Amino acid sequence: MAAPAVPSKEKIILGFLDFLARHARWAMPSGLAIGIALPDLAAALKPILSPSVVLILLASMLRVSPSSIGAAFGRLPMLGFAWIWALLAVPFITLAIGAALGLPRDLHDALTVSSAAPPLLFGAMFAAVVGLDAGLALVTVLGGTMIAALTIPLVAALAGLNLGDVTTGEFLLRSVGIIAGTAIAAYVVRRVLGEARLQANAKILEGIGVLLMIVFAVAVMDGIAAIAFAEPWRLAAYVLAAFALNLGLQIGSALIFWRKGIRTAGTMAVATGFRNNALLIAILPPPTPPEILLFIAAAQFPIYIVPSLAWKLYTRAAKG
Repeated sequence: MAAPAVPSKEKIILGFLDFLARHARWAMPSGLAIGIALPDLAAALKPILSPSVVLILLASMLRVSPSSIGAAFGRLPMLGFAWIWALLAVPFITLAIGAALGLPRDLHDALTVSSAAPPLLFGAMFAAVVGLDAGLALVTVLGGTMIAALTIPLVAALAGLNLGDVTTGEFLLRSVGIIAGTAIAAYVVRRVLGEARLQANAKILEGIGVLLMIVFAVAVMDGIAAIAFAEPWRLAAYVLAAFALNLGLQIGSALIFWRKGIRTAGTMAVATGFRNNALLIAILPPPTPPEILLFIAAAQFPIYIVPSLAWKLYTRAAKG
C-alpha cells in the first residue's frame, strides 16, 4: 500500500497564508494576545517594527491593480478634501476636544499627534480583503502619508508639542523615501511575476499582509504587560482614548462621504479612520517620547479589534 502523499513545505506555507486571508477577521487580533502573553517574543521582534511597516506597504501595493489606482486618480478633488479633513481638520478638532475635557497633558499630546498621523498603510490591503475600493484606499493612504510629513510639524508647532530637532523637509524626505523605495520594489516584483500571476494569488498576498500585521502587533506589545501591572489605569485611559479616536474618525469620515455612495463612504472610513501611528516610529527622530510610544501601542487595540467587530458593516458597505 502506497504511503499517503506528504504536502510540500511550499504548499503548507501557501495554505497557511490562504487560511490567514480567509480568516483575517479573527487572525489579526491574535497578535495582540501573543504579544501580551509572550513578552520575551515581543521584545525580540521589536527591532523589526520599522521594516514590517515597509513590507506591509509593499504587500498592499502588489495586491492593488494598477487600473484601480488609475481610476482613483480621477477623483482628485474628493481626495484633496479627504486629506484636508483627515490631516488638518481632525487634529485641531481633537486638540479642541482634549482641551475642553481637561485631559492630562501627556494623553492630550499623544491624542493630538495620533490624530495627525498619516493613514494606515494596511488600510488598502484591508479594503481589498473586505471588498471595498482598494485602489481608492491606496491612493488616499499614500497621498496622506506624504502630506502628513508637511502637516505633522505644523500641527505640532501650533499645539505646542516638541517632536525633537527635526525639520519639515526631513519629515517629507523620510516619508517620500519610504514610499518611493517601496514603489520601486513593487514595480520590480510586478515586472518579474506579472500582473496576472499577482491577481491569481491575491489571497496569498492578503495572507502575507495579515501575517505581517500579526507580527507587528506582537512586536508593538513589547512592555505593555509590564505597564498593565505598573500603571493599569493609565494604560486603560490610553486604550479607551484610542478607541474613541478610531471610532470617531471612521464614523465622521463615513458621514462626510456618505453622498458619494456607501462603498466610497466605507472605503474612506477605512482609509482615513485608521491611522498609522506606527509610521511615527520610522519618521520621528529617536528617541520617541514615551507617551507617544505608549499611545502607539494602545492604538493597536482598536486597529485590530474594531475590524473584527464591525466586519459585517465593512462587507455590506463593499456591496453598496
